[in-house]
Amino acid sequence: QTKYAPGTIAFYRRSLETVFPEIGAIKLNRLRPIALENLLAKLRKRTYRGKPIKEKTVQKYLTVVSAVLSDAKCNEIIEKNPARMIDLPDAERKAQEIPAMEEMQKFLSALCYEEPVFQLFYFLAINTEMRRGELCALRWSDVIVTGSYEGYIIIQHSRSTVSGEGVQEGKTKNGRARTVSMNEEMFSLLRGFYYQKTRKQLFACRLDGLHARRTAAQSAAEDGQAAHRSYAEADGEVVTGAGDAVRDEL
Repeated sequence: QTKYAPGTIAFYRRSLETVFPEIGAIKLNRLRPIALENLLAKLRKRTYRGKPIKEKTVQKYLTVVSAVLSDAKCNEIIEKNPARMIDLPDAERKAQEIPAMEEMQKFLSALCYEEPVFQLFYFLAINTEMRRGELCALRWSDVIVTGSYEGYIIIQHSRSTVSGEGVQEGKTKNGRARTVSMNEEMFSLLRGFYYQKTRKQLFACRLDGLHARRTAAQSAAEDGQAAHRSYAEADGEVVTGAGDAVRDEL
């Protein structure tokens, strides 16, 4: 399992759960191509959201079965892989749709009104060709600065949502790390986002600390332990500290 991404393993499990009722009772050394062809015929009758599943999806099920049979062949349980003996129709290949320049401009214009985190997400997707899972797994430690407005990004992780297991993280799709150089615009956007996020976290921490001290002073007042002076000092500190924090934030 270590060589496959969590999402891939989950897909294999779902696929085997689907085909097992049809061929699970047949011993491996008695499994013939005709049984697999009957399996494919039944799969082609399945629907998804009211429509027949695509031939490409049907053949993915067979690919999973074939992987199991290939492993059985390697372990000398069977002599041949019957899944390799089936003639399959050509699966429909969807042409890649590349947005026109006008569509891209509309997209970028709409992006200006989104939150900074989404602006950064799509900007990196457009300029680095990183996959969605790779973008979701990106860490600040993956951003390497080599000079003024110079650096690169190391892409070495990917995240995916696995049914019943939540978000899982593993290697990239091909299991290899790669790097992407940052241009000045990308560098500035990343740096601006980092500073903005850091300021917000610092501001929140300062307010939490001030609130905690004020709460402690209020508790002391309720208990009658040097109430008036302790509360007044804490309250003054909150006002002064919060004002400093607001100025820092602005």
